[in-house]
Amino acid sequence: EVDDSGWTHEKASMDMIDRIIKDNRIDIKLYGFNENDIKFVKELIHPKKHLKDRQRSEPHKRFLYDIVANVHSGFDVDKIDYFRRDAKFTGRCNSDFSTNRLMDSAQVMLVKNGQHRICYPMKCIDDMRRFFQTRKELHQSIYQHKVTMALEIMFVDALKRANPHLRFGGSKSIASCVHDMSAYTWLNDAIEDIIVYKSHEQGLIGKARRDLQDACRIISNMKSRRLYSFLGSVTLENDDDVDDVDVKAKEVMLQKEPELRSNDIVVKLVYAHCGSRKKNPLDAMYFFEKGSSDPVKFTEVSSHYQMPHKFQEAAIRVYCRDEAKTEAARRAFFAWSLETLGRSPRRDGSL
Repeated sequence: EVDDSGWTHEKASMDMIDRIIKDNRIDIKLYGFNENDIKFVKELIHPKKHLKDRQRSEPHKRFLYDIVANVHSGFDVDKIDYFRRDAKFTGRCNSDFSTNRLMDSAQVMLVKNGQHRICYPMKCIDDMRRFFQTRKELHQSIYQHKVTMALEIMFVDALKRANPHLRFGGSKSIASCVHDMSAYTWLNDAIEDIIVYKSHEQGLIGKARRDLQDACRIISNMKSRRLYSFLGSVTLENDDDVDDVDVKAKEVMLQKEPELRSNDIVVKLVYAHCGSRKKNPLDAMYFFEKGSSDPVKFTEVSSHYQMPHKFQEAAIRVYCRDEAKTEAARRAFFAWSLETLGRSPRRDGSL
């Protein structure tokens, strides 16, 4: 087992910068950079919480930290890139917001707290609203789709089975690669084929043989669409108690159907929101009137614009790994939902 409690993809990106410089023997001084510049690049990926702790802590440079990873509203080039990519190639979401228009019309301006922030014309508010709405729609129709989630659960199961039996570079397992960027670069889409190939190796015995064959079987089922059974989804309302609701639901389900074992069912708490959970991400942004150099926060003009009533949807979804126990698991889920939430789950998986 590997302690990954502090791992994030932002941290991995920062570690990858060090690896690129070291492995390629890049002398940053030849390009006019120093160690503080490298720290600054890393901070753009993962900004420190307090402005005073950053490499560019001057108030007039505050806006630089909102370009790559905007911790205030979430409108940054990272999201612009994959929103447009996924909306275009799936054809599932409204992607008509004009990011070019937004970026071309952006201005760095002094706001009331004495800092310089990236501000946008009032005429772009609708474009910005559609941008954040697209985030929610992508999660509803693609990232959190019931089939996407079933495949994700199965792939994780396959990786867990194969984990201790595959080594890359100097790593001791698949999971330990997160602490070794040279090994981490091997973890691409080829991992599926590597697991299947390894499972057919001559000389495999004992636990390694069983685990790798299990992993191979799961991958085969994924490719042939023999997925874990989706039992249903129930939407959580604003007044529902969501604290550990997935853990509590699973405990009750196991009590209601004694034949069920913990590993038979997967209970997932899923969210789809506009980027700021229950809040409107626009509330953290500044806008200005044409010809004005005095930007205002959206909260000061929000009454003039029609906004959604809810910015976040949450739901409980349940999957069953054992096909023979599907009906028992479904009975337990429906019973828990009726008793706890007062409503039955839906089978369409909508969020």
